[in-house]
This record gives sequence, structure tokens and C-alpha cells, in this order.
Amino acid sequence: MRRRDAKKNTLALLLATLALWCGRSAMALDTGSSGATRTTVGVSGGHQSGQKTTLRPPSKDSTVIWDQQIPEILLACQRLVAAAARAEAQGRNVGNRSISKNLLRIIPEIPKAAAPLLRGMDPRQDQILQQQVNFRDMALLVIDSNPGAARYYSDRNLGSFRVLPKPRDLSSCKSITQGAFSGLVGCSPHLFGSEKLWLAAIRSLEERGYRVDKNAPFLVRNSQGFAFASDLDVQTAISLKDGHDVFTEALAREINAELGVEMFQHPSMDQCDWREKIGLKLPITLYLPGTLPLTLGSVEELKEVYLALGRPWDLLWGQFLGSDSRPN
Repeated sequence: MRRRDAKKNTLALLLATLALWCGRSAMALDTGSSGATRTTVGVSGGHQSGQKTTLRPPSKDSTVIWDQQIPEILLACQRLVAAAARAEAQGRNVGNRSISKNLLRIIPEIPKAAAPLLRGMDPRQDQILQQQVNFRDMALLVIDSNPGAARYYSDRNLGSFRVLPKPRDLSSCKSITQGAFSGLVGCSPHLFGSEKLWLAAIRSLEERGYRVDKNAPFLVRNSQGFAFASDLDVQTAISLKDGHDVFTEALAREINAELGVEMFQHPSMDQCDWREKIGLKLPITLYLPGTLPLTLGSVEELKEVYLALGRPWDLLWGQFLGSDSRPN
């Protein structure tokens, strides 16, 4: 009996893994040499059980072969998805099936995200975040940095700067928006209203080990000479198994370890008591297992995703928004 159960579990896991691969294969067929215009999602195939994978579209040389095999591959995929769903039906709760179904309904209408650097994300970090959602079977909504900052994370040797994510005690300083230092953190006098307040802020920073250039653009560095660029903010992180909020300090630590820097430094926006004051920050990048990143550019798109994930939209954000779906 035990051997039969083990065989059954192994078959279910194999079918689920193949079904998830199937979703990725269909997406790869859509990417081709002419660029992708349709998204195929693999969230309904179940948990990937710790497997990390990286999607690679077919090469130009193999495009003809792939085109010839499209009908057979898609038919096989449909059968695999159906078999995997049957094999796992006993072990999946209603919430999981509901989440998958709701996401599959709305995701084809959501645009794909721009290239990482264009939306303020280091390509390597972008890839790691995708691997994390594949591995953890979760939806991750991230507020990207800015393109100026992302280029420093992408090329650590850019100019003469070594860069770290902006720590929380530099919240009064902002990203430089123009010139050669665009994307790095500066502490300009105009942020404080008067020179007296600015000088007091500079003294406070220096007491904590920071150095601030006294001339424009007032670049901030630490005692080791590191400059700073924007970090990443998490809007929310939701388990696709049960719809629960899974963004914790421990999860942030684990992802930061994979990223190699502390890009996530505080709770998600959903968890912040001061979200009414700061409001929503759009656009937001949505990471899901088995698909390329998507961009949520409007409050309405974000609301649809929250409802699909079973999140209490009105409690978390709806009460702070006007009837015209814009922040008050």
C-alpha cells in the first residue's frame, strides 16, 4: 500500500511539473523571433516543489521546427494539464483552484512588463525574482526602482561608484533626477525649505557616518565611499496555494540573500499602517509562476489582481480611493 501511494504521489508530481513546463513551452512558442504578443500562464499546474527554472525562447534556427510542431505540442499540453489537475485534485483546496481560475481569466488582458532596465530593475535581479515566485508558488507585486538607479545595480563598475540600496535612515534624501549622477541619492537644500534646516540635517547624517557633498548635486556616501540608489518596494506577496499574505521579514532576508544586496528593507505596502498617507505607487510589476512579468499600470488593474488573489481590496486600499479609482 505504501509503495502504491508513493508511486501515485510521484506520478502526480511528474504530471504537475510537465504541465507547468507545458505552460512555459506555449509561452516560448509565442515569443519566437517576432516578439511576444500573448501571455500563457502556468499557475494552474500546482506547486513546483523546489525546482528552479529559467525560460529561454527558441532560437531563430529552431523556429521552423517549432512552428511545425505547434499543433502536436499544444494538444499534448492540454492532455497533460488535464491529467495533472485530476492527479492533484485530492490534495488541492478550493481556494487554490479558485485563485488559478481567476488569474487565468484576467491575465491575458494585462500588458507584459517592459525590459527590466527600462522600468527600473536590474536584469539579474529581475531573473532572481522570477525564480523566487516559481520556487515559492506565489504572486509577487513589486514597485520597481527607477531607470537611473537600475543602471548602477546592473553595472557595479559604472563610473567611480560602488552602490548600495538606499537605507531607511536616508528617507529625507531623494534620487537625483538630472545630470551625470541621475539615479543616485542626493541631499539637496531644496528638500528642507531652508539652509538652516538643511545644515542641521547634514550634521545629523555626518554623525551617523554619512558624507554629503556640499556642492550640487549633494551626493550622499557612507564612510566606505559607497553611494546609494533606490531600493525596491513590495506591494504584496501572496501564496497561490491559500491566498495568504506571505511577505515576512524572514522571506525578505532570504530573497535579499539571493539578490546579494538588501533591496527589500521594510514591510510590504499592504502591511504598512501609513499606506493611506503615501497612497498607491504605480506602475507595479506582477511576477507569477510560469509567465513573463506583467505591468499593472492602473488602479483598476491592481484591484482585479487583488480580487483574483482573494485579497480584501476595500479594506486594504479601496477605502482610501475615490469613486473615480484614483488616490484621494
